[in-house]
Amino acid sequence: MDSRERGYLLKENKKLQETLEKISLQNTELLMLIDFLSTLLVATDIEKITQIIIRHIRKITGCKVVKFVRKELKPNTYGYYTMRDNDIGKVFLDRSQLGKDCFFMYCKKLYISNEDEPFIAVPIKYEGENIGAIIIEEFESKKLENQNVKLIEIYSLISGIIIKNCILTVQFQMEKKVILEQNRKMNEDLQYAQRIQEYLLPSGENHFRDYYFCCNHIQAQYLGGDFYDVFEFSDNKIIFYIADVSGNGVSSALFTLFLKQAVRGIATSFNGLPIYPSKILEKLHIRFNDFMIEEELYIGILMGVLDTEKNRVTICNGGHNVEPIHVKVSEKKVISYQLEGLPINNWFKDPKFPYEDKSISLNKKDRLVLLTDGATEVRGKENKTLGLKEIKEILYENMNLECDVQFEKLLKHINTFTNESAITDDIAFLCLKRKV
Repeated sequence: MDSRERGYLLKENKKLQETLEKISLQNTELLMLIDFLSTLLVATDIEKITQIIIRHIRKITGCKVVKFVRKELKPNTYGYYTMRDNDIGKVFLDRSQLGKDCFFMYCKKLYISNEDEPFIAVPIKYEGENIGAIIIEEFESKKLENQNVKLIEIYSLISGIIIKNCILTVQFQMEKKVILEQNRKMNEDLQYAQRIQEYLLPSGENHFRDYYFCCNHIQAQYLGGDFYDVFEFSDNKIIFYIADVSGNGVSSALFTLFLKQAVRGIATSFNGLPIYPSKILEKLHIRFNDFMIEEELYIGILMGVLDTEKNRVTICNGGHNVEPIHVKVSEKKVISYQLEGLPINNWFKDPKFPYEDKSISLNKKDRLVLLTDGATEVRGKENKTLGLKEIKEILYENMNLECDVQFEKLLKHINTFTNESAITDDIAFLCLKRKV
């Protein structure tokens, strides 16, 4: 082998060695990066994550000092870490205390100083947001090659993702805790409001001479928009009604309070004058329009006045969509009355037509049953609604039972009809019975 061939082989061998060294270095860096990532993946505490980042930066650079600044969860607060030897110290700074080291977090890219005391500053960002910075000091510039600098940049990118994720996780847990506490408090308030509404809704039996009223209800939520009331207007006149405020929840429930106070207040204005349900509804319509209420909110109501001397009920419909049901016990039949009327609303200031009264005579043991559409529109198999016809059949089958038992039978039938599914709408029941 001549000298020319030997020189060529030596040159190729040197290239091969350089390639192997480069591959070995890259392999080492890759192993360090894998170790870095695997360590971070099992850590969830932001303090522990910060210390892992600092120690790995120290490991890949071989520097004596690593400084690290990052945002804390508290607004305008920063954590400032310094690692010398093996100890990591930390102080808290507010925005006014940030020094020059901390402002490197606002740099656009890696910054290298070539002064007497060289340092490298790497901003930590996440999608443009400034999260922190790494400052490396007291290193041998000959040992810190370009490859290491590129690795530091990779570490800063990973650190930005990990730290931001940790911050978001902690914030989520804190917000979740606040939401759960607010939800607990809201549930307590709703339960308290429910007790108030329960108190305002008369239940059981109310006796007035030869008549009694039986009232009951089932609510789908804590608060409902179904409402009824019974009260004595004069020695021989009893006012009663059943109503359904549109929507559900707090807004509907609050309007049941308005309804109770408004109707009773309107009734007092008829002191010494003849009182009719239609006249009450006309005044109620005017009072409702005094409120600046959205058009979506309205009240469907059946208003009645019982004359205990004449054994007669005068009833008027204000947009209620369930017909009043008359159980005629002596005649052994059940009928309903189709009454028309506008709901209480603010769609227009004056009704297009006046409310009309219907007079109904009550014989001995007769009943008049008022319901809300939570009973008639409940859905069973194949999305079929129960309907008024089937309810009338239930009342017919149980016409000799007391009103409260009739309501229990109705609820039992609804439960079977829906295959014991939870009710989705309120059900209110008001039954007027003539005893003798």
